Amino acid sequence: MIHTLTLNPAIDRSIVVRELNIDDANRVVSERHFAAGKGVDVSRVLVELGGDTIAFGFAGGYAGQELEDRLELAGVRTDFVHLSTETRINVVVRDLRTNSITALNAGGPQATQGEYELLLKKLQEHEFAPGFFAISGSAPPGVPKDVYRDIALMAKGKSQKVVIDADGELLKHGIEAKPFMIKPNSHELQRLVGHEVKGIDAILSAVDIVRTAGVENVLASMGSEGALLVCDEGTFLAKPPPIKAVSPVGSGDSLVAGFLLGLDRGLSVCESLRVGVAAGAATALTRGTELCRYEDVYIIKSEVDVARLN
Repeated sequence: MIHTLTLNPAIDRSIVVRELNIDDANRVVSERHFAAGKGVDVSRVLVELGGDTIAFGFAGGYAGQELEDRLELAGVRTDFVHLSTETRINVVVRDLRTNSITALNAGGPQATQGEYELLLKKLQEHEFAPGFFAISGSAPPGVPKDVYRDIALMAKGKSQKVVIDADGELLKHGIEAKPFMIKPNSHELQRLVGHEVKGIDAILSAVDIVRTAGVENVLASMGSEGALLVCDEGTFLAKPPPIKAVSPVGSGDSLVAGFLLGLDRGLSVCESLRVGVAAGAATALTRGTELCRYEDVYIIKSEVDVARLN
């Protein structure tokens, strides 16, 4: 079982226009809505790949109801705390002429102290099945910066293997709980260790610092170059086959989902990494904020190269 937590989920409106003209009216070619947020994405990919998941988090207002309805339609079980304010709505515009993507991301609703305490109570009282607990993304205003540390410690006390995919102060405090794994990209890793991180050698050096702080596993995403996993079993570099990427949005979340699903099913770290990288690449094939499709993942998986570096 893989549980996810998304404190700042969203509805993503994915809009396509023939040409985006600033300071003018634009005719929409097509529009789709998606339940979004990093942990929500993890849960959506898990269900697409046949996994078992429950999504926790905040949801508020009409947009929050739409979020829950869309997740239910997608087969994702949810257990959200309802806010008195509205779940955010992001707008992603794709320009067909330039093939560019413009994202307008909202900050998120305010969570009151009482709503935050309701979330902690819900998690504390939940009977967790053995498995993984993936904490992902940003936190809304009103939630303390050390929230991921406190929730990670609580989840570890319930025999969960905690995974954190976050940035900035949320991640810095989160690793104080010594989670099972973190999943930074190079920019997030750079902000975490406080110095420039470019290239595999620099990533490995930064990862050593993080692991010395007590993080068991580090899965560093590197975009089209794949992912680097450092764990007790060794260091592994996984590269996807060449693809015609359409949109990278959600690829990192898909990497997390595929990797954890593999581990949850008892696959080796190498095979789990192969599934994760395939899921990330398959998501890059889809438009806007769409995520991977089962068929694409398992076609790409056979072409992912995994090499042991040490």
